[in-house]
Amino acid sequence: MWSSYDEDLSKNEFFTVLKQCHEIVLQKAAKEQWIVCVPKKGSLNSEDITLDVIFDHVLIPHLESSYCTLSKKGVTVENNYIKPVDALNGVTVLFEETHYIGQSAKYMVWCIDTVLFVHQRPKQYLSNNVVLTNVQDCVDFLYEQLFEFNVLQDIRTYCEKCCKNYKELCVNDPLPAQKYYLDTLYDGCFQLCFEINPIKTKCANPSYMENLKFAIEVYVQYCLGKQLMLSVNTLYHHSDNVINKIIRNSSDVTLSDLNISSEFEEVISIAKFELSHLNNYFTVLDKINCFSKCFNVCYKALKNKKKPYLTTDDFLQFLIYIILKLNIPNWTANLRFIEEFHGRALTNEGTFLMGHLEGALAFIKNNHFVCFSSTLKPNSTIVTNAYSKIKDIRDKEELRIALANEEISKPCHPLCSCSNCQQLHKQGPYSIANSPEHNLLILATLDKNHHLLMFLLKENFDINQQDECGKTALHHAAQRDLQDILLLLIDHGANVNSLDHNRNTPLHLACDWGQVSCVKALIYSSDQVEINLQNVSGESPLFLATKWGYVDIIKILLENGASVCLKNNRNMTVYAFSTNFYVSTLFSDFAARQSNQLRQEISEEKDQTPEIIVHLQRKDIYYGVTPRTSSEIKKLELLFKVIENNDLPLACFYLGYSDSSNNRQVALEKKCHPLCVCKKCSEDGLLIPEISQSSYKFNVNLCNKEGFTALHIAAKFGRTEILRILLDSGATLNVCTYKTLQTPLHLAVISQSVQTVKDLLQCGNCRIDAQDYRGNTPLYYACMKNNLKIVETLLKNGADCQKSNFAEKTVMQSCEERNLFRISGLLRHSVGLGGSKETNSLL
Repeated sequence: MWSSYDEDLSKNEFFTVLKQCHEIVLQKAAKEQWIVCVPKKGSLNSEDITLDVIFDHVLIPHLESSYCTLSKKGVTVENNYIKPVDALNGVTVLFEETHYIGQSAKYMVWCIDTVLFVHQRPKQYLSNNVVLTNVQDCVDFLYEQLFEFNVLQDIRTYCEKCCKNYKELCVNDPLPAQKYYLDTLYDGCFQLCFEINPIKTKCANPSYMENLKFAIEVYVQYCLGKQLMLSVNTLYHHSDNVINKIIRNSSDVTLSDLNISSEFEEVISIAKFELSHLNNYFTVLDKINCFSKCFNVCYKALKNKKKPYLTTDDFLQFLIYIILKLNIPNWTANLRFIEEFHGRALTNEGTFLMGHLEGALAFIKNNHFVCFSSTLKPNSTIVTNAYSKIKDIRDKEELRIALANEEISKPCHPLCSCSNCQQLHKQGPYSIANSPEHNLLILATLDKNHHLLMFLLKENFDINQQDECGKTALHHAAQRDLQDILLLLIDHGANVNSLDHNRNTPLHLACDWGQVSCVKALIYSSDQVEINLQNVSGESPLFLATKWGYVDIIKILLENGASVCLKNNRNMTVYAFSTNFYVSTLFSDFAARQSNQLRQEISEEKDQTPEIIVHLQRKDIYYGVTPRTSSEIKKLELLFKVIENNDLPLACFYLGYSDSSNNRQVALEKKCHPLCVCKKCSEDGLLIPEISQSSYKFNVNLCNKEGFTALHIAAKFGRTEILRILLDSGATLNVCTYKTLQTPLHLAVISQSVQTVKDLLQCGNCRIDAQDYRGNTPLYYACMKNNLKIVETLLKNGADCQKSNFAEKTVMQSCEERNLFRISGLLRHSVGLGGSKETNSLL
């Protein structure tokens, strides 16, 4: 029988009277195996404990689930619930104990939440004897006791006032100072209640006093909400970083690795569900209840299997496995929060659970634990069997001979045409991947076999071959913190932006698993890395690093152009993922620097509107097509939202295609090639928006009231697949917005989407030096964003770094004013290679 309530029965008034005055009843109970029911402390006053009441609480077994009291009253017992015959309600058994008389005689005691029969309950029973098991019980208790005195609102107002001061305290002061502050807050709230005479009178009862103090403590924690937990997260974020990395690198541990009985396998998902709500609670009481539910799941699993007991070792191993499988990033902070702020909420049960949590975390922190997941566990397949035979061979000729003689290089039979054999005939034995589709390169990477890895790379092995999860060898190297192998693969041309089946790049995995060295290697050793790519959940690498609190990785990503404005599929930014003050401060400081830079640009250009208008009157500017009907306006708005959400199938639907493959097929059938700009293709209406496109159901060049077309939106949010479909469908490439006169290339550069910039530049008629209403070219914005990759891409495609804007400043001059030394060096190098190229800034 398991409950969150606990009590020392030796101090219980009812049980004390029974032992002192009616010892013969206890002796008879031990001899006849009777059960003694003891109402919890505060249920009865000493003057109410009569002989009749005692006889009503001694149960004599009658049938399987029915009992009879010494006073000849029938009761039934089912699922820890005792109900008198003909009564509407019963009482709950809180816990059970076995008491001894002498050396051998013993009897069972059940602690119940109130007296068994209603007529025996005193008038103050409800307020004195109520059991507070969660936040709702505490709020209901305070509401019932304090509503008529308007004190509950005073307590909440007092807490909200103190919360403003607590925000600074949570960062600047250590935990003892915060505990002192919180105790002062408890006392202040209790004094508000104690000033009311009726409440003060009720507090003469010890049980009522305990309930009132306990309810106030829980309510104050509830009012503080996330702020209290945020302070603990901030203080213990270093400890959580360490354990988070170990947990992520041990996530493939199995039940057998921890010697967990298969009897628990069926309830793993239920226990994970119960414990996954841990961070949704902000009070110690609810967090302990969360662990209690997890324990009950474990206990019932064995009870259903008719196993007589659950050992502490069983529960400890079970809890370790659950921790490894849950995505909770602050286990240490939760433990310290419960230990330091438990107050009256930590019972014997809570102490038991927290002891197991502390033991589980200590076991996980043990370095030996990582060995479970770091060792290679190949399955028995053709590839893995071949690998086991060749992994220790060092001579290159012997390796070739061994591979040629293995079954991996032989077809099923000479005339076989299965997919594996066709691949063998087409690409040779080195590209074959069998179930579970680990190829030799991936196995060599996981086994850190540098010699075999070098051999396979020199033999022109497919370096981007994927396994059953879509991961390449580079994914595995980034995930396992194999920096030397990762650099080797990049040096041999591995695709750094390769996507697995969850659309994760190697950078995603390195950030998710906390591999700082691999994050640095990917970003600094390759200029092709897309730092803002989003996976199937819409999360960029910055989201994953923020989720687990990897501060060092977050700093690296922000310094190299990671966006804090992206939203995932749940419409959440990285700010919502921040678990401590330090990470939130990083984002705030980064956003402030970006805002200051933008404010400086606006202030420098704000007085130049007349000159801008003169210059723009001389330009040949193209705008989008204005919608003629309200129906077209609605469709355009829907299309913009779909593009922003990166919903490719729905975008194809609004554009009038059954799927994206039809888009490309239509374009290929009507053009010489997808990017053709010849006269014939132009005359067919593929590039000129004014000509009717009868083969399409939607005019891709429609614009909204600000002049934005679908191509602008796709470029702004980096939706490369939709952007290519729009280009194939005849979207005007150099169309400008009304107010800012920005082209899709401007927006792609401002949003720092490297792949989108490359796709736009591949079109032959893209105006790389197009000027907006300030005369700034895409190269100017790339330099101001300090994005080396985009600057290099634009310069390679012929961008003019000597072209002046309407303030008569060149890009190079602007960079030198802002001390962008690396960018300035690139621009000077470009000018030196390009000779004395003259540029007319008024063109």
